[in-house]
Amino acid sequence: MSHFQKFSLVVLAIIGLSTKICAQNRCFEWINNKSGLRERIDVNTRHHSLEIKPGVWTLAKNSIVEDNTFRDLPSDFNHHFFHCNHDRLVKFTFPGTGQVYQYDIAKNTLSRLDNTYYKGYNFKATQFLRRDTIYNFGGYGFWHYTNVITFYDQEFREWQLVRPEDEGPKSLVGGYQGYDAKNDIFYSGAAESDLATRKFGKTIDENIYAFNFKNQNWSKLGTINPKLPFRSLRSVYWDGEHFIQWSGDKIYLIDPQFNKVYLVDEPMRCCFTPNDRFYSIGDTIYNYWENQTNLTKLSKSNLLKKAKLIGSFYTPDGSNPFLYTILLFVAIIIGIVIFFILRKIKYKNRNKSFLNDTELTLLNKMIAISQFSDKQLSVIEVNEILNIDQKSPDNQRIIRMKFLKDLNAKLLLNLQIDEAIERVSSKEDKRLVLYKLKPKAMEKLNQQIS
Repeated sequence: MSHFQKFSLVVLAIIGLSTKICAQNRCFEWINNKSGLRERIDVNTRHHSLEIKPGVWTLAKNSIVEDNTFRDLPSDFNHHFFHCNHDRLVKFTFPGTGQVYQYDIAKNTLSRLDNTYYKGYNFKATQFLRRDTIYNFGGYGFWHYTNVITFYDQEFREWQLVRPEDEGPKSLVGGYQGYDAKNDIFYSGAAESDLATRKFGKTIDENIYAFNFKNQNWSKLGTINPKLPFRSLRSVYWDGEHFIQWSGDKIYLIDPQFNKVYLVDEPMRCCFTPNDRFYSIGDTIYNYWENQTNLTKLSKSNLLKKAKLIGSFYTPDGSNPFLYTILLFVAIIIGIVIFFILRKIKYKNRNKSFLNDTELTLLNKMIAISQFSDKQLSVIEVNEILNIDQKSPDNQRIIRMKFLKDLNAKLLLNLQIDEAIERVSSKEDKRLVLYKLKPKAMEKLNQQIS
């Protein structure tokens, strides 16, 4: 036998062995929502198997498969699965194709649903279930990243295009990608961009975006916290509420809705392996390892108990920490100034409140003439202010004396000045009585009621 013949036999043996291995792994596989263990249907034997414990399988029953079901079936079985119709159906999609398959649990039938021949453009896409409809965000194919959004139309059995009013991110591949069913929002951040502009490595978008299904629009939330390892660590799992990212013993829990990042920084008994084989049931996160026999399970509530808040997930657009510090300082200064102004006004109004209109008129008149050192208020002027100038002289004197006595009592109580209004004799005629304010009373009243 020649060397060429020996070499050919070795090559054929390797090809045959590879084909056999691939054939053994050609299975539709999903996780049972109740047990957390896997089920699968073998494409070649059409047997339905159940997992008893990780890596240990038992035969359940044969499945009913239509003859043309596996036509055009890709050799790569890194597929997605979705529980639909209250867990009565399981649907499957395959990266790089538009093919959709359905397994009816009650009837034990597996069939193909779509009529598409679309291939090659949606590798690495994020696919999820929204109200029993499968959505496809982004993808990679033919050396190009996309931001295309499609959904599988069950009525027409075709993928339909969603056209947002805003362009949104240029790529929807990798990084932080996840659908929040509670708020009906899809988050996209740190996605990989076109490689054509870079000779080496990948271009990573530093921003985080949100697509709101209610108005079919994208919005840019802000710039991702640079302390997060989103450039070097690209293994991220979205459980419907948090992005979970890990690095050795460190686990980051990222909450995009409330813009918070938590960190669990302590030795863990088990850790995730960087692959896409994740699944959540309630509080438990499952991760199947590459060898398909090891299973990691973590309780998210326990992780949150150990986690510490370390900062925000992103900085909103237009945010400038230094500018915010300056504005905060200015706001504090303005607040202090306003506080003292209002306090002064309140104090001033409070002191005014113990005086009636006639008393204020009299005191303002005394303050106005105080700039003239030789001027005091005469009896006639006081009578006019009190509106008693038409009364008899005796009545005028009685009313005037009582009024000034009561006013002095108020000034003593509120300003602590005894006999603030004094009776003095005129320099020109000692028989004439005049009224003036004491200098101390003048100073206080001039600040408060003038």
